Amino acid sequence: MKKTLLSLFIFLSVSDFVWSQCSPVSCISSLPAYGGVCDSSITDGRVNQPYYDFISFHVTNACVDAGLIDPGSSGVGIRVTQLHSFNFTGLPNGITGVTNQPSYVPNANGCASFTGTPTEAGVFGAQVGFLLDVNTWPLSVTCGGIFPPIAQNNNPVSSDLAITILPDPSFTGLDSLVCILGPDYTLLPTGTLGGVFYGPGVNGNIFSPNAAGLGAHTITYVVSAQEGAAYAPTTDSTIFIVQVDGCVGLNESSDDYSVSYPYPIPSNENLNIDFSSKNNLTGTYRIFDLLGKTHSIKEFYVPAGKTTHLINIENLVSGVFLIEISTAGSTRVFRFVKSHD
Repeated sequence: MKKTLLSLFIFLSVSDFVWSQCSPVSCISSLPAYGGVCDSSITDGRVNQPYYDFISFHVTNACVDAGLIDPGSSGVGIRVTQLHSFNFTGLPNGITGVTNQPSYVPNANGCASFTGTPTEAGVFGAQVGFLLDVNTWPLSVTCGGIFPPIAQNNNPVSSDLAITILPDPSFTGLDSLVCILGPDYTLLPTGTLGGVFYGPGVNGNIFSPNAAGLGAHTITYVVSAQEGAAYAPTTDSTIFIVQVDGCVGLNESSDDYSVSYPYPIPSNENLNIDFSSKNNLTGTYRIFDLLGKTHSIKEFYVPAGKTTHLINIENLVSGVFLIEISTAGSTRVFRFVKSHD
């Protein structure tokens, strides 16, 4: 016979992650008598992270027409007698394949596990191959009768198996809270190199708080890779939310007034802000969360002299918030914590 197709005999079934030798799984009850493909999907992996998955297969000794696996042999009845000599090619570097037995005699379930830590990213066209032994009968004879079978052993069988290994989009170099007048930050990939950074205040791999402006900003790193024997690239990304704050100690006073850090920290019902102003002072304050959502915005008036301005925060949920205080002179942002009621 010519090179045959694995789909006649093999069904594939993907398990949950189990860190042990694979155990065969069968769905033969939902398949034709001779078996067949049940599920050809396989779990995606990530470069430099441990990987495990397996395929299960089922083969019977049912009589079938050889034309199902070799159109040129149509009309010849065959029965499978053995599967053996398994091999795995085209796997990502770091991944190995192994069957739970060296050979299988129908009726049989088997499985092949794929384990290791891949060091290459991309879509890999792996192949599972083995040798197939069958008994055949003369043309137009269906697996029996007075005619003896003819053994045709060591027929090569193979099937493509796509394995996707994602790149690692992790990066470092940025704090979750930075000061608007603070230094620039260098963003450094800690996984797969060659990606692109996006977001407010980003230029290449440099993040500038001053260029981004006050508020919460999403910084994204997108990376694609096609490494080793991969036939197509894979892409993944990660995001990091950075809050640009006015920060205490940076431009916290002017000729007209100064403002102290809101207290108490944490706060439950009220937030107090101390002003020291030579003149009457008007402005607005805005309370927002770390994702930039505004929860309150109001105008305020502070007469000349040191005055404590009280802000009610009873309606806020517990968590970390920022208050932006804006006057004709400047805008400042301070962080505070709303405690449990």
